[in-house]
Amino acid sequence: MALLLNHLVSFVSRDEMYHRGNADFNRPSHGLMAVRFSYGTPRCLSTAPPALTVPALHLLLLDLFVLSAILVSHRFASAIKARYQTPRWFQATVEYTGESSPDERWYYGLPTAICAAAALPLFMQAILHWVNLSTLALMPAFAYLFCEIWTTISTKQSSICFKFLEVILQSACCAVILYDEYRLSPQGIFCSTMAMLFTGLAMGFSKSPRPSFMESFPSRRSPSLITTVTLSFFITFIWCIREEETLKAAEHILDVDPMLLGLNVGSTVAAVLFGDSFILPISVEDHFSPDTSRQRVLIAQVSASFGFTAIVGFASSYLTMRSYATVLQAGAFCLAVVCIINGPRPAEDQDRTMFQTTLYDLERFQPSLVSLDSESLEDDRSSPAQGLLGNEDGSDRFDYERWMSKFDTPSVLSIAAYAVIILTWIGFLACNFVSSSDVSEPIPQLDLAYEPTHGFDVVISMYNEPIEAVTSIMEGLSAIPAIGERSPRLILYTKFEDLSPSNITELQAATNAHKVINLPNVGREGETYLEHILLNWDSLAKHTLFVQADVHNPREFFNRVQDYYAPNTGMLSLGFSGKSCDTANCGDRWSWYEESSLLNDVCRRVGGEACKNILLSYKGQFIVSAARVRAVERELYEDLKTAMTDPNSWAHKEPYLNGRQDSLNAPQFGYTMERLWSVVMQCSTEEIAWSCPTLLSRTRRGGDLTDCQCMDPEDDTSLGFNSTVPI
Repeated sequence: MALLLNHLVSFVSRDEMYHRGNADFNRPSHGLMAVRFSYGTPRCLSTAPPALTVPALHLLLLDLFVLSAILVSHRFASAIKARYQTPRWFQATVEYTGESSPDERWYYGLPTAICAAAALPLFMQAILHWVNLSTLALMPAFAYLFCEIWTTISTKQSSICFKFLEVILQSACCAVILYDEYRLSPQGIFCSTMAMLFTGLAMGFSKSPRPSFMESFPSRRSPSLITTVTLSFFITFIWCIREEETLKAAEHILDVDPMLLGLNVGSTVAAVLFGDSFILPISVEDHFSPDTSRQRVLIAQVSASFGFTAIVGFASSYLTMRSYATVLQAGAFCLAVVCIINGPRPAEDQDRTMFQTTLYDLERFQPSLVSLDSESLEDDRSSPAQGLLGNEDGSDRFDYERWMSKFDTPSVLSIAAYAVIILTWIGFLACNFVSSSDVSEPIPQLDLAYEPTHGFDVVISMYNEPIEAVTSIMEGLSAIPAIGERSPRLILYTKFEDLSPSNITELQAATNAHKVINLPNVGREGETYLEHILLNWDSLAKHTLFVQADVHNPREFFNRVQDYYAPNTGMLSLGFSGKSCDTANCGDRWSWYEESSLLNDVCRRVGGEACKNILLSYKGQFIVSAARVRAVERELYEDLKTAMTDPNSWAHKEPYLNGRQDSLNAPQFGYTMERLWSVVMQCSTEEIAWSCPTLLSRTRRGGDLTDCQCMDPEDDTSLGFNSTVPI
């Protein structure tokens, strides 16, 4: 129960932090393993203010510190006792298992301890960066694959062919799981695969390198719990120092909800003390005796991972943003489990490789025949006469009581566990392939009476970026057939202060822009977009693409436009996908948060009613139709622009600022405006939040154009002024 509670608290904390936007989690060290992993990620990927870039592994550091204190205290107490017997619940502190000599223990245990210690913070990072929780729970298949690869390389087997085929099949299953994931991110891929690599190596290192594979398993060597925790604490501490100011972040650790913090720390400590994990299938101590067969240990580990996958998938269907696994992913994982358990293993009594069925010990249910040749007569209830009578029936008679005794407690518990796993998988699959959104989305009001005079405009907000950045955007867009055929016009807004009229003319000629307009350097790109809408209210193109000259993720940007833009596109965000929050407590991982009163005020002015959950837009780049822009009252755009540009507006004063940095050229409200474009354009649905692939994944299996956008009706002229149309 402690193991299950720990993992579920981890996932719920992550969901609270990144989907519900709990403001308490936006400061350093908030949320389970709330670290910003910046490996290979350039600063330009986020439009969030640099000063607010936070999070670190400080909660994991706290967990490991508490655990280390408990273990050290336990060791100290045991040293001063004359006669000490380790409690059964604390057997994880036994230094090593197996029959190796003291000289060999440290040599064989250290690699396992290092790998297990490194896997823990890496997997907590994966929880943070892997959006789709149900498929994250499928990743242990990679750990078993890496373990099999290491075992195949490091052990001698009489028949390597079958083992090689098993590795090939497991590799294919893992490739399908990863290939079919539609919410991939570079950080999530790196952290999860590296965590599983270290886990697989730890599983492999825990087996002694001996000539016979089967001889190695009964002598399993696991490092002591205190060694693993100490190494993991050291690795996490170094990571924290590298990522941020540890002491400054530690000041906010008590700002977390005490109940959630207590559940997190308590369940983590209890789970590690018991020495096992559903997700990371490596135990820091061995709960099985050396005589336990390899198959039973393997089945116990795989069954735990298999069952927990269904539990996570089922639970994640009811989080703020649901998770989703494809049919191929679920099938590949099940096939991988069968392959892991029933793959070719060396026979225990023969020096050869053979297929063995280990899904369940069928020998438990085999009835025992009653005969003089097979049954002992030492039992008081047995007699020669009974034996002779038994021979009269031959093989048709058996000892019913003896047969029923085969159903001992472990057998019943195993059957019950398998039944629960099967039922949970049925529930997971049922919830996975049925939409869980019970909230009716508001129907947008569109200005369908407006007749645009041009098909497509590109509005670029520029400061001092090179001219080549602007021309490359136009060249990339013109190369997309759906846009190139509409002859896109470039309307360039520059906020560079030292531009003379001649410079503007040269800039227009160099970029072949339809217009070049010089604006004051205030309000970030949001003010530029609002200015364009207000200046061109009666001359908006049918579709307008808003973007900054320094386009974020240019390769993914053009791919998203090519994959999803259509003639009836209503609102298509070209930034991060799948980020939503509860308006009652709205924030995100980049330390942005906003008051519910402001969010609900915007929702009421756009759709006539308050919002419960909203879909956030990022990077200040999107495509929107004139019908959606003009559907909102002009006064709203004017008020939003005034809030950013007027130094005396509420957006530049307390209590709104709440101590946050603010200036006219970088207003705090500008970050809110960046995230509210989907709300203003009436495209803030939960369906898009979970169905839209990430920029890296591009598309998803079984998806369509509506995955990432809201659509306008194809025939605008047939519906009339301000008609109500479906998304």
